[in-house]
Amino acid sequence: MKQIALDIGLASPPSFANFFAGPNEATLKHLALWAGNSLRSPVPTYLWGEAGSGKTHLLKAVSESLREQGAAVGWLDASVLELRDGRIEEAVAAGRARELVQWGLGRLTPEEQLILTLAELEERPMREIAELTGWSEANVKVRAFRARQNLKRILENSHER
Repeated sequence: MKQIALDIGLASPPSFANFFAGPNEATLKHLALWAGNSLRSPVPTYLWGEAGSGKTHLLKAVSESLREQGAAVGWLDASVLELRDGRIEEAVAAGRARELVQWGLGRLTPEEQLILTLAELEERPMREIAELTGWSEANVKVRAFRARQNLKRILENSHER
């Protein structure tokens, strides 16, 4: 029997260069331009589409591009947010607080998710969050307080089920 060496190598990480754009050419150009601009706007970009359309690939490409520029980047896997009622109790019992908090974050408004991600997960100063969002520093503090209260309420209600 003769062995043949196959050059399968390691899969390259998602990037703009290795994304097959197809009908998503405009989206690819927009994200590459946004990620490459140091003066990028905090205005959100929404991606939607069928499973397998490349949303995760593009988001990971943006994440890697920002990381290469020295930005602090976090990744919240949406599959973690899919706790079902029985799994809530399981998560609490197993001490998996992070999983439970991520689940709770997924039930907040996008604005509340943004403020808690910046303030709590990324530990950014309120002044910096105000600059990023265009809100006053006092408004950021109020929004952060209300978002924490809503997250607390969601987690308490989920634990009571």
